[in-house]
Amino acid sequence: MHGAPIGAFYSIQANHLYEKAEFMYENLSTRFPGEYVNLAHLFHDRKEDLYTSDSIHYTTEGSRTIAEAMAHFCSHERCLR
Repeated sequence: MHGAPIGAFYSIQANHLYEKAEFMYENLSTRFPGEYVNLAHLFHDRKEDLYTSDSIHYTTEGSRTIAEAMAHFCSHERCLR
């Protein structure tokens, strides 16, 4: 990073961070069933482009996929108290 121009893009290997986060979310859904739902695997089998070109923000379809999963969970659990 030394000598890089300000605002330069960097590529980092973050797979292990995502795996760690997925494990943490899965653990929460196991420890608090009905209180917490794990959506970390929601996009794994999808073929559509669910992220915008910056790979951070969701496309309209990505946002819709998340909203549908949350609505489904809330319709079956006590998320609105």
